[in-house]
Amino acid sequence: MPMSDRSIEYAAKVAAFSALRGRILSENKVVLFDALDASGIAKAVVRFEGQGWVDPWKSCLTPCPGQTQTWSAGDGAYGDLTFNVDSRSFRLRYNRRVMASVRLTRWF
Repeated sequence: MPMSDRSIEYAAKVAAFSALRGRILSENKVVLFDALDASGIAKAVVRFEGQGWVDPWKSCLTPCPGQTQTWSAGDGAYGDLTFNVDSRSFRLRYNRRVMASVRLTRWF
């Protein structure tokens, strides 16, 4: 089945967005890690709890040169996002909460 003009246009927009997202991520990583490194910060940890809210009082920036080291829809998530300046990488660990419903029927 041939693609319609709208489908072709949509596919082109998706491809352009994906390319832009990849470029922006690379550029932002450079800026972020350069700023952390210039500040003497070797590791930054952002802890979060709930539906997209970050608790700045539980988050920390750790100046430890030489050391290496959800937001989610529904019922929320909790975890941490760790930025490792030495390896210029970041790790997201999160636990997604899911509400379950179980229906039980008993006849007496």
